[in-house]
Amino acid sequence: MTAALPQPALPYASLQAITGGENLLVLVPAPGDESVWCGGLIAESCRRGHPPFVMVLGDGTLSHPHSAAYPPDRLANLHDRETRAAAACLGLPRERLLMAGIHDGHIPAGGPGFDAVVRAVTLVMWARDCNVICAPWPGFEGDAGRRDTFGIATAVARASGVGLLAYAVGDATADEGWQLDITAQLGPKRAAVAAHASQLGQVVLDDPAPRLFDPEAAACLWPYEVLLRPAAR
Repeated sequence: MTAALPQPALPYASLQAITGGENLLVLVPAPGDESVWCGGLIAESCRRGHPPFVMVLGDGTLSHPHSAAYPPDRLANLHDRETRAAAACLGLPRERLLMAGIHDGHIPAGGPGFDAVVRAVTLVMWARDCNVICAPWPGFEGDAGRRDTFGIATAVARASGVGLLAYAVGDATADEGWQLDITAQLGPKRAAVAAHASQLGQVVLDDPAPRLFDPEAAACLWPYEVLLRPAAR
């Protein structure tokens, strides 16, 4: 994979400066996002003795809709195994990963289901001593899963008073943000992405098209990740 390196007009900052030394809960909508978009953040946090708690909301069952060999239940199990292998590559302890198992396309945007997920995430924040929640930036057009995941994180932060950060997806920008140097973590990050073999055109041979396209593929090459502080809502 080759890609031009973007040059976001944001300053570099240390992990300590970005998170204030607080424990993170990283909330992601689907298997693979934890590795592609914030694998460096997770690996660097682990290296510094503050492993985040990673919560994957969706089960990935829409990743290969035309596969007969991998119906939804089998796909969910495959994505579970791949995500756990990816987390191990990043140095994340097994007990710091939770696969929530929400069916793909059904992360709630409102109503009782949304309230229930907000309560569940808030409980996990409290139980795992996390004081900052980090979710995908919602500005990636056409991606309801990431938008709704950010909405859940925003509601958790508003209700509990914890800090809120967003990891950039694509060309996301905000008034306040930073580049986190992950040069030392590129090896673990790339290994974690490779662990999601089914999303790289492997494993599911009757529907093998890769699910990681640009800008996802390009993100695996960048020596930094972008973290943003959303405006107060």
